[in-house]
Amino acid sequence: MEGRARWSERGPWGLLTGIFLAVVIAAPPAYPQEAGAVHGSHVRARDRKAAALLGLGVTASPTFRLLLDTLEHSDLIVYVETRPMSLPGQLQLAAVVSGSRYLRVSVRLPGRDADLVAWLGHELQHAVELASAPEVVDQDSLLRHYERIGMRRSADAVETVAAQQAWRRILDEVKFGR
Repeated sequence: MEGRARWSERGPWGLLTGIFLAVVIAAPPAYPQEAGAVHGSHVRARDRKAAALLGLGVTASPTFRLLLDTLEHSDLIVYVETRPMSLPGQLQLAAVVSGSRYLRVSVRLPGRDADLVAWLGHELQHAVELASAPEVVDQDSLLRHYERIGMRRSADAVETVAAQQAWRRILDEVKFGR
C-alpha cells in the first residue's frame, strides 16, 4: 500500500472523488423506462445494446413485459449483456448472496434487433423458471432442475418447451405486432 494515498489524505477533492465512485458503482442500472414499462431493478442492462433490447422488448411485446414483471417479484437479480459468442443466448447462475440469486443472461451479437429481443425473452423465460425453483443455488442444482423440467440438447445445454414458446411469441409480437 506504500505510495498510495488514502482518499482522506488527498484532501477534499480526493474524498469527493471517492464518494462519487462509490455512488456510481453502487447505483443499479435499471431497464429503460419506455412506454408501458414497469420500473424495476431486478433486470439490469450491462451495456447499451442490452438496454436498447430491453427497451424494445418492453415497448413491443406483452409477453416480454410479463416476464419482466414476474422477475420483478422474485429473488432473482438478472444482469443482461450482449457479446459475441457461439450460442444465441445463455443463462448462468453467477452467485447467491443474502437471499438473492444473481444471474447473467448473455445474448449473441451481431443480429437483427427482433431476433435478439426474442432470444433475450427466451433466456428471461429460463430465469422465470428459476424464480419458481428456490432450491437452485449452484451449478449442480441448476443442472438437476433443468434435467427435471427440460430436455438435453448437448453436453452443456438443456432446453425447455416454455422457453421455445416464449421465443416464438416474442418474435411474432416484435416483428408483427401480434
